[in-house]
Amino acid sequence: MATVFIVLLSIPCAWGQKQLRNVFVGDTVPNVKIENIKDADFSSMNLADFTKDKLLILDFWATWCAPCVYYLPKMDSIQREFGNRVQVVTVTRQSEKTVRDFFKLQEQREAHVSPLPKIFDDKALQELFPHNTVPHYVWIKDGKVVVISEEVTRKGVEAVLKGETVGTVTKTDFSKIEYDRYRTPLMDLIHGPILQQNKRKPFSYSLMTRFISELGYSGGYSSIQDSLGYSRITATNLNLLSLLKVAYGEMRTFISDAAIDINTTDSLVRKFNVSGMAAIPIVEKLSFCYEILTKDSLIFQKMRDDLKYAVPEITAKLVDAVDTCIVMEKINDKIYDFVSNNPVNESEYNNNGSCINNKNITMKSLRTTLEGFIFRYSKYPVVDETGFTKRFNLEICDYKPTIEGMNKVLEPYGLRLTKKLAGHKRLVIDKSP
Repeated sequence: MATVFIVLLSIPCAWGQKQLRNVFVGDTVPNVKIENIKDADFSSMNLADFTKDKLLILDFWATWCAPCVYYLPKMDSIQREFGNRVQVVTVTRQSEKTVRDFFKLQEQREAHVSPLPKIFDDKALQELFPHNTVPHYVWIKDGKVVVISEEVTRKGVEAVLKGETVGTVTKTDFSKIEYDRYRTPLMDLIHGPILQQNKRKPFSYSLMTRFISELGYSGGYSSIQDSLGYSRITATNLNLLSLLKVAYGEMRTFISDAAIDINTTDSLVRKFNVSGMAAIPIVEKLSFCYEILTKDSLIFQKMRDDLKYAVPEITAKLVDAVDTCIVMEKINDKIYDFVSNNPVNESEYNNNGSCINNKNITMKSLRTTLEGFIFRYSKYPVVDETGFTKRFNLEICDYKPTIEGMNKVLEPYGLRLTKKLAGHKRLVIDKSP
């Protein structure tokens, strides 16, 4: 069956994109009462009254947000340095149990545990200061919002306390449309503005567009198969490198950065060391949406061909290599005690901040968890040499993200990680000749 490939350089969107903002910088905040404040010598505060004699910084964060967790010690330092002139309050939509469990794990890892006042299960402040990315900081002084930012600096705090202007870029969050990649094909989403003259949908197609702002700045991908045997891959607002990792990993193998060689300085596959507002123009310029729907078993080969056609200046290939790797080994038969009796070939994965619960998984799934999460920033690829093919259940709790720390978790399952030479696949990316 032939597949129609559509390359769309721009999308005439009718959705529109609006700033998420109820209270702007310079606006007076309503004197709402905020209650259930924990780990503080005050359990409630009236927002406007509380800030008449001090600077209040609301630190919106989440346990899964690495930058948020990274900045918590800095916020503690600012609180200690400025004392009663400043009050930092951390705010999260997560439950108290989730956060407490996370800090318990941090303590076991000998990592930082924030003593700052905390608001859990927040809805009121989220509605007042809506945002879709964290960290998100709202600075309030004398009943007015003076700064909305993605970072807090000592220099900025000093300026506010002196009544001076803060030279900080205002953090801007945009609304995005409700879109579920699993339920709605990208083709259906943009069908109205693009294919209004079409009276029926194609049975087999692939399409690629530039960045679609209405889908938000956090990219992702999904894969489903319907009852008629059609497979669909949908990727939204991903850079080319991420699309290549999906196409060559075929959603069976996670290709970590440790297993990628980039032999070109082309910005399409370059890694930029920026985040937050500074990353927005880069994301907008270098991200793509891609979708393919087909019955063909060679769906990933078609995806690779599409990427090569759409971006001919970049070539990619998988090569066999032997490098120092983190190797998964089976040291005894204890893993058989954890074999799953679930007849469905689907894995369940849940990360609650303190434990990663893996149910009905394969060794490939475990390898993906290790390489994509535990050792995400490691310079060593993870390789499976267990030879174990059954599905099993495994829980990762109270772990340290080191080989030694993970071996303590894996030992009851008869598994071990060893750093040694091993064969694996590397993704090599070059500039086309």
